Amino acid sequence: MDCTITKGTDKDHPPDIDEMCSENESRQVSAILRDKTSQRERRVEIMKRSLSKFCLLVLGGVATVVTLAVGMAAQSVEIVATGNAALDVQHIQGAVDQGGQVTLRGHFNFDESATVLTALPDAYPKATIRLWKSVSISGVGGDDDEMTTIEGGTIPFYVEAPGASVTIQSLRFNRPTWDGIFVYAVSGLTITKCKFKGLVPGGLGGSAIEINTVG
Repeated sequence: MDCTITKGTDKDHPPDIDEMCSENESRQVSAILRDKTSQRERRVEIMKRSLSKFCLLVLGGVATVVTLAVGMAAQSVEIVATGNAALDVQHIQGAVDQGGQVTLRGHFNFDESATVLTALPDAYPKATIRLWKSVSISGVGGDDDEMTTIEGGTIPFYVEAPGASVTIQSLRFNRPTWDGIFVYAVSGLTITKCKFKGLVPGGLGGSAIEINTVG
């Protein structure tokens, strides 16, 4: 380390070269240390700011995921009957495939060839609508004239939803073939305020509501 020596003017007290060098060196070391400390503090501050931004991004991402999940769970849709069997079946199947709350309004036509295989194909015919995830299906209207109606159809609703909860309520089934509702697998099941009229028996006799989890 460099050190500048200055000549003293006091004859009785000449300058102490070692002392002067030591003092200058101390000053320079102190300056260097202060500079390093300042740099270290700046780096710490930058790291803190970066960490804060990262945490905000992570929390924002979590909030977005939670919002999306809540939005999906809260899905609610209303299907209005067309009277066209192909369209009515397609619209209801598409809605229940999304899960959530499905409201049916009007007079639905299920008089077309069923296409849904059951878990017991040797014992049961194909069904019309397959319920395979958590869903609540509700009709509207309180009397026979206004009550949501499912007209015809072979096993209009087939439930194969292990681990899921299914609710079917306030629907009138007119002339269903084999079963009105056939339940093969489900964790939670509610069927309430439904009416069944003119059941067309199948090979095993047929029921308004049949639960067969054994086969």
